[in-house]
Amino acid sequence: MSQPALLPLVESLLDAPLPSSGIAWLDAARHENREAFASAGLPDTRVEAWKYTALRALAQRRFANGDDQAQTRKVDAASFALPGIDGPKLVFVNGVFRADLSALASLPDGLTLQPLSLALQGDAQPLRFALSRHYRETGDAFARINAANAIDGVVLRVEANTKIAAPVQLVFVGATAEAALAWHARNVIELGEGAELTLIHGRAGPLGHPGQRYRIARRCEFAAYLAAERRYRREPDSSQQPSTARTGSSHITCAGAWWRVGTPRPARRTDR
Repeated sequence: MSQPALLPLVESLLDAPLPSSGIAWLDAARHENREAFASAGLPDTRVEAWKYTALRALAQRRFANGDDQAQTRKVDAASFALPGIDGPKLVFVNGVFRADLSALASLPDGLTLQPLSLALQGDAQPLRFALSRHYRETGDAFARINAANAIDGVVLRVEANTKIAAPVQLVFVGATAEAALAWHARNVIELGEGAELTLIHGRAGPLGHPGQRYRIARRCEFAAYLAAERRYRREPDSSQQPSTARTGSSHITCAGAWWRVGTPRPARRTDR
């Protein structure tokens, strides 16, 4: 019996080569999440978490994988500048870290801030808890493909009992490209016990561009074609509600949930 044809969106996302890090546990998690996405495909409105979010139109679209020119695309820094706000800043353009637009020269004591791609070149073991997660819920399609395909993102740590005075900015820019793009970012943010941090998440991009009719949001609200959302989750106690807790250990991991730009967000829980 022949297999049903893949939806264009699913097919285009699976066309992207699976990233290889050389880190056994990370590559295994990427492979398992990729296989789960390929097997289950996209959720429909019969899945409770997607009851009010139809993906039929989006499922017929195709996206190119990443942006080979992201490092050199011209970006107007004024489009995401916040007057009177200084401090550490990490900027990504179409999912690619841009050192020339970031501000990492003088990080305060107790703060670690770097792109995920750089963190994985060093000791990746501290990231294992957050990055080796396997998404098994029926509605976790975009979480799965994000966990499989993400090659960059944010690693932010604040040491215990440390108060970071200056706001930390995370900026994700969606720059116009030659084709509609799919890029994936995965963030890990850890606050030690008693730590305090003001985090500003910004996005910028020409949302009027025809290729940007959709974006992923909620957990990070990246202004992009395919990205990730933000969720505050206490680990390992998965029964906790999402929170912005200043104490304990908090992990923010990226996955995704689509809504169409210009329409209200669906009223649904994403604290799986």
